[in-house]
Amino acid sequence: MGLLEHTQGRSGEAVKMRIEVRLYGALKSYLPNGAVGQRANLELHDGATVSDLLSVLGMSDIRCIVAVNDELAERSRRLNDNDVVSIYPPIAGGALYAEG
Repeated sequence: MGLLEHTQGRSGEAVKMRIEVRLYGALKSYLPNGAVGQRANLELHDGATVSDLLSVLGMSDIRCIVAVNDELAERSRRLNDNDVVSIYPPIAGGALYAEG
């Protein structure tokens, strides 16, 4: 089951969270269909991480700076319902793709 699919909670309802993702610079090309400007709203499984979000966006191997609710975040950071995730390209040069 993918991260954007629904899972069943204890009471039988779908367990998911909504987040807003904002991509800047050259990274805007990774926004999903339906994005408005540089923003998109996504539904992820409860407990998803920044790394999971990057994977959904096809950005697992992309070097970037991530902020969750305006605070720098590691890829291991768990996301919460209604978080705003901003993703920026490297600030001072460097390639977008990770080597190795």
